[in-house]
Amino acid sequence: MRTRRDEISSNPLAISGYVGGRFTGVSATEAIAVIDPTTEHQIATLYESSADEVDQAVTAARLAFDK
Repeated sequence: MRTRRDEISSNPLAISGYVGGRFTGVSATEAIAVIDPTTEHQIATLYESSADEVDQAVTAARLAFDK
């Protein structure tokens, strides 16, 4: 029987940023593999944020905090 863990390991997720309540597109070329330590299989790929994307996230967080 195939488990959810098996499914994720065979098809890693591609995760982009989440800013201001919306997912952002992947603009970075630097990929970071996320490894499940129990199986040592890659379960996701994170993409490094640019300085502009970080600025947008900080601005969105400040706006949310000030509400």
